[in-house]
Amino acid sequence: MEEYSNLYPPKPKLFERERSNNWGMSLFSLALFFMAFMLVFDFNVLFLSLIVLVLIIHEAGHFLTMKLFNYKKVRLLFVPFMGAFVSGEKEDVSQTQRLAVILMGPLPGIILGTFLLYLGDLNQDKFYITSGLLFLTINVLNLVPIDPLDGGKVVETMFFSNQGQLKMYFALISSLFMIGIGYYYSWFILMAFGFLMAFRVRSIQKTYNMQTEMREQEVDFVKSYKDLTNREYWKIREIFINHTPILKDSIPSLREEWENESMLTTQVNNLLSKPIEKNLSVLGYVFVVILHFAAMILPLIYFYSLDLSWFLNEL
Repeated sequence: MEEYSNLYPPKPKLFERERSNNWGMSLFSLALFFMAFMLVFDFNVLFLSLIVLVLIIHEAGHFLTMKLFNYKKVRLLFVPFMGAFVSGEKEDVSQTQRLAVILMGPLPGIILGTFLLYLGDLNQDKFYITSGLLFLTINVLNLVPIDPLDGGKVVETMFFSNQGQLKMYFALISSLFMIGIGYYYSWFILMAFGFLMAFRVRSIQKTYNMQTEMREQEVDFVKSYKDLTNREYWKIREIFINHTPILKDSIPSLREEWENESMLTTQVNNLLSKPIEKNLSVLGYVFVVILHFAAMILPLIYFYSLDLSWFLNEL
């Protein structure tokens, strides 16, 4: 196929918006997160500050591990009623690196939460118990294996990181699970998030359909943009346009640069399935599964072993 690449124009340069660690945006999103909770829920400032502290420590684990593995454009943002997330970019990622980034979010919080419970039980201190429960609740729930939680990302990274159809089914099951749990417990925010996940399922399905067409046309999309041949770029671009009716009448040619070509280069890049080096051994799989399970179950076993009747009486 490489010889046919000369029949196509050179692929355009990928437009990448310069983005540094914008701490101003992080602080603005934190303020928005704080105000939204204060306006909607009857939380006191101390309790909400504890929630924010738990989230910051959780995301700091992701952030610092990304920095350790030389991720670029790493930044932290808070989302009202949802939580927070850290984003970053790296071309060459291995399973072990990605799993380390994912797990270093909840694990420090779980360890700290368990220690705070120990101190609270030892000293019968209500503040320590409350703090420990917050750390454990947020971080243990984050390990539940559903999309888009950290637990779901662990499952995806280990078993189907480059399989679009399985991603789609996994996202759909996760969406239905959140809607069902939200309905059963009358957690309307969780239900709303589950319904919003339906848009993600549709997006994954659309990407899967386009990648299926790429396979049929023998276009390799499991690579980075810089490694695309000219033929691969223009073929992926053509497939995207054909699956986006609103663009078909606006773009004069499938093999000539459009005046807004930077938008198309971004879409082509988004359709690529970034390769992940599968360097996890069988023992590695076993270790991650045991660690994941232990991080979810052991803190709960420890919590139920404590006699916190004094704490419940003070509530």
